[in-house]
Amino acid sequence: MLQFYLRDTDVRILATYTRNPAIMRMIGTVAHTVYPASDDEELKELAGKMEHATQISGVTYHIDRYGPDGLFGDDDPAERSYLKRGPALKVMYRQLESVSNALIVTARVMPHLVGVTLSQTTDITHFKYNGGQDE
Repeated sequence: MLQFYLRDTDVRILATYTRNPAIMRMIGTVAHTVYPASDDEELKELAGKMEHATQISGVTYHIDRYGPDGLFGDDDPAERSYLKRGPALKVMYRQLESVSNALIVTARVMPHLVGVTLSQTTDITHFKYNGGQDE
């Protein structure tokens, strides 16, 4: 889905609100740097400019994005790990302990994917996640 979005655009930076580690991993398949997983000052600054951004302890959140009951009910994706063998996302990013909060994620798209059609890229099944998931 993300590959199709990027295929005919000149997108160099992606930004989203999420509490789902799968979204961060998906972005990692097309980006060489994903904030807040990577400490990147430019991406952090961009996240801070997003609507409703609040920076707490070096991480940018949208506080109260989803309301008091959250978005996911009993199946909160922030209970899952971003890394293959690591803590839950809400342990990594403490403000996610509240089901109403979201991370603001920004990412720098890999240069070889900027402004090319899908037919000009490698088969999307060959992209590797850049966060060490296979280690």
